[in-house]
Amino acid sequence: MLSRRMLVLRGLILLAAPTLMCPAATAQETAPPVAQAAPANVPPRTAPPAQSDPAARTQPVFAAVGVRLEVTLEQALKIAIDNNLGLEIERAAMEVASYQYVGSWGSFDPRVTASAVLTDSEFEATNSLIGANVLEEDTQEVSAGLKFPLTTGGEFNVDYGRVSRKTNSSFQLVNPSTSDTMTLSLRQPLWRGAWQKYATSTQRESELSYRKSEERFR
Repeated sequence: MLSRRMLVLRGLILLAAPTLMCPAATAQETAPPVAQAAPANVPPRTAPPAQSDPAARTQPVFAAVGVRLEVTLEQALKIAIDNNLGLEIERAAMEVASYQYVGSWGSFDPRVTASAVLTDSEFEATNSLIGANVLEEDTQEVSAGLKFPLTTGGEFNVDYGRVSRKTNSSFQLVNPSTSDTMTLSLRQPLWRGAWQKYATSTQRESELSYRKSEERFR
């Protein structure tokens, strides 16, 4: 009989053991977590800086707005040449050298000269051979010339002059009197500044400068 009661008591103890242990477990499960204080010397975490894409830096400006430019090779070369300031300077230098070369030959262009002189004089006679008590003379002088510089260093000149004189002298048989003169002259140095190599040295220098500018521009 005792053994049966001990068995019943043992069974009741086994059934009550889980109930007695559950409140402690439940208290542990429902207990709120305790917040841990952050160390005082630890700096706050910050988001890493955004890294820029190298491809974005090299992207053309017009690609950002969605513009697409399509050109041929010839058009691209033309755009590059038209917008190159260095090429514009070289082109201007070549044009200046060309004008200087052509203008250097202007020293051999013909030159025309002309002059006119009008003289009106009046003075008292000092002797009876003058032909008048008060001698009056009117003189007109006109001259013109044409000069031809030569590439040999010389010069060919053609000059014409006309002198017309009018007087009240009684001894003047032809009144008014006119005289015309024409002169042809050739001047050619034989040593200093002579011949074509010396006379055209400036033109050859200008030609070489022009060719140099042309080659640099190409």
